[in-house]
Amino acid sequence: MRLSLVSRLQCVKHKVHLCVVFVIACFTACHCAGTASCPLVTTTLTHHTGFPTTEMCSTVSGNAATCSILCSKVPDCKIVYVTGCDASGVCTCIYCNKMTNIDFTVGTSQFYLHMKDVPGTTRDVPLPGGLIAGQPLLINVRIASPDTSLTFKSSNSDQAFFTKFKFNIRTVSSNSHLDNRWGQVDNTTPHFNFTSGQDITVFCVVTSVEYKLYVDGVLFKIFPHRVPPTNIKTFQLSASSSRATILSFRR
Repeated sequence: MRLSLVSRLQCVKHKVHLCVVFVIACFTACHCAGTASCPLVTTTLTHHTGFPTTEMCSTVSGNAATCSILCSKVPDCKIVYVTGCDASGVCTCIYCNKMTNIDFTVGTSQFYLHMKDVPGTTRDVPLPGGLIAGQPLLINVRIASPDTSLTFKSSNSDQAFFTKFKFNIRTVSSNSHLDNRWGQVDNTTPHFNFTSGQDITVFCVVTSVEYKLYVDGVLFKIFPHRVPPTNIKTFQLSASSSRATILSFRR
């Protein structure tokens, strides 16, 4: 869920989490507004339900509001969540730089990611500097028949990793195409319950050894790196899909 001014109206339903998140988003945006590295229009904070596995973390004590404000002051704070709150409202604020896994089945845990919209068209989205281990990508896409491909390209001709939803044979295929050669295909056939025109959310976690694709909160695919993720230059969406948005960690 992406936050905007409308989020203030939703605070009635989710008083603690959404109000706190809105504070973070506003503080971060105002704090960095006007700088080349953090344009106001691209700053986003996304809310997720689940338990993340993180790295490069630091902790301080404070209440929920303090946690949100301090996150913008902590170097490389890209993930923030609160734990161990006592009766007086004092909690442990956890700030992390990397994510390596996420368990969406933990419905009682929530966390927030400082992200930004990656600029580009709906078909080809540049990824300056490539991907980094510990970096999640959030892709909202409308899949369509006969197939829809999500592709990470390392050059104009090389496809480092792609996943294709094939409606005609009801299969999801993943592979690479490097130096004019196809790699070993990875097909996922069971549980193909997608429909043409369906909107899905793909949460891609990049680790040091593999990609993890979660589709609508379910771990759907694990694919090993065949080229270093830092070599990835572009995210590409096949023309059969009508739209896509992609968000990435703020750098």
